Amino acid sequence: MLLFEIIGRRRRNTDINNSSDIRQWFPVWAWDKYETNQMRDLMIACEIEEKDHEVVERLLKVALCCVQYRAETRPMMSTVVKMLEGVIEVPKPLNPFTHLFSRSSNQPNLSFTRMPWNFYGSNWSSSL
Repeated sequence: MLLFEIIGRRRRNTDINNSSDIRQWFPVWAWDKYETNQMRDLMIACEIEEKDHEVVERLLKVALCCVQYRAETRPMMSTVVKMLEGVIEVPKPLNPFTHLFSRSSNQPNLSFTRMPWNFYGSNWSSSL
């Protein structure tokens, strides 16, 4: 959540540029902008300069990985640090908010098997 606050400059449920996104929870709003390739809109709303685009995108992807609903789908802190430092590539995050909007909580969440830091025994995760 700290990364979301850094990106949004502590913006929580405030008016985001008087758009139709008014009063939406910032992490959900940020996910929507990321998922729909509207990072420029996010950067404009958060008053972030274009030169910082790559850093902001990395921060956002790490933040989205860290707020996955199931704890086992979240990266370890050592992995988070390496992703933030740019030592390892940040994978494309899954939607961490599907549980908030799904109609049935009985559907299995397959995200655990899709996160690269959870492939135990692979060279990628064992080198961390």
